Amino acid sequence: ALRLAPVVPSAAPVSTEVVTVGAAALSLEELERRHIVQVLAETGGKVDVAAQRLGIPRSSLYAKIKRFGLTVR
Repeated sequence: ALRLAPVVPSAAPVSTEVVTVGAAALSLEELERRHIVQVLAETGGKVDVAAQRLGIPRSSLYAKIKRFGLTVR
């Protein structure tokens, strides 16, 4: 007989709350852009530190910065 262990999620549970600003809900893309802007501001524009905090490779963060048209000091 095949026995499988129960799957235990490794990440925190996903919230089902809707993030709102005024009366409009934010899109996932806009929420991601704002979070990146906030983390970059908190790290003084240090992309390597921000990428580490975000848990993504530095190259991915540079791609997102370009996609969102952000400026890094």
